[in-house]
Amino acid sequence: ADDLAHYLHVSEQIPSAVALGVFVEPDGAVSAAGGYLLQALPGADDLMLEFLEHRLAETKSVTAMLREGMNPEEMIKDAIGIPFDILERKEPCYFCPCSRDRVLNALAALPLADRNELAEKGEPVSVTCEFCRTTYEIAPETLRDQSPPPEGPK
Repeated sequence: ADDLAHYLHVSEQIPSAVALGVFVEPDGAVSAAGGYLLQALPGADDLMLEFLEHRLAETKSVTAMLREGMNPEEMIKDAIGIPFDILERKEPCYFCPCSRDRVLNALAALPLADRNELAEKGEPVSVTCEFCRTTYEIAPETLRDQSPPPEGPK
């Protein structure tokens, strides 16, 4: 959370507050995880930003709020302590952009000698996405047939 807030402030030049929390049960299971991101709009009043900075420093942790069963709206209400309007609601969902084509493109970027060496073993190459844990099996003949990805602009 601190790293993201720092990045937004330094790189994007947007004053931001980021708070994250996770509660892990003794057996290692995650029973609650969440957080919030607050960003100042252009032209935000410096006095208001100072108020929010002090307010957020005294706010209980996201983990504590989650354990109390607070929903996102209640968490923000508790954190900032001033009236606000909800402009849009979105349901978060898990999405991983991995695909067989992306794996093939990554393998095609390997030097031809490396691809041929893998293909010579005669066994499928197994590639597992580190985000969603999907495994892709690539046949040896596919490795031989791969042409390198097109070069980008120079």
